Amino acid sequence: MKLIIGYGNSLRLDDGVGWAVIEALQQANLPTMTCLAVHQLTPELSENMSLADMVILIDASVEGQSGDVKITPVIAHADAPAMTHHLSPQGLLAMTHWLYDMLPFTVLITITGADFGVGEGLSDVVKEKADLLVKFIQGMCAS
Repeated sequence: MKLIIGYGNSLRLDDGVGWAVIEALQQANLPTMTCLAVHQLTPELSENMSLADMVILIDASVEGQSGDVKITPVIAHADAPAMTHHLSPQGLLAMTHWLYDMLPFTVLITITGADFGVGEGLSDVVKEKADLLVKFIQGMCAS
């Protein structure tokens, strides 16, 4: 099973790109894919991750040019994670390993936002990249 987690603040324009991608992916209703939209990465997600063979995390970024897409493999921290409510991708993967002895292949995909103001929806450049990302993930999960 592939687990796709989009996170961020859907009420801060481009910070909601993770939510927008998840919403579009849910329309595909692929049986090999589980999609979750959350505000932040929390320890509770480690159980979902332990059941997946691949995890894709989707978030907005402030680094780079608007619309830049970056795919980064996530490596778990060597130490046991601290007990906290908010986790980094690396911390969440480490917690999954610590609690469930599972290390699914995990990548973080970020899209650099153009506008993080208050409101709903995505800027044109981020929406274009998000649409491409949805097609890419659908293709990956369909095969």
